[in-house]
Amino acid sequence: MLIRVIPNAKKFGIAIREGRIIVRIKAAARENAANKELLTELRELTGKKVHLQKGARARKKEIVFEGLADEDAMVLLRKEAE
Repeated sequence: MLIRVIPNAKKFGIAIREGRIIVRIKAAARENAANKELLTELRELTGKKVHLQKGARARKKEIVFEGLADEDAMVLLRKEAE
């Protein structure tokens, strides 16, 4: 699943615009802090382990949920975005 991350936000949040997932992260993009917060928040939201597949140093990232199809993850993320 592809997402775009915006670090240094005032609060954590998820938005879906034109079918793209945008995740705002409070942590700065330093020393892997934003990636750690992203994975922690998504794990708490879905109840599944989340792995960063690509984009460790980029704002566009590819993530994979263990035991959760991308379509099912998208449903959960849409609920959070509303």
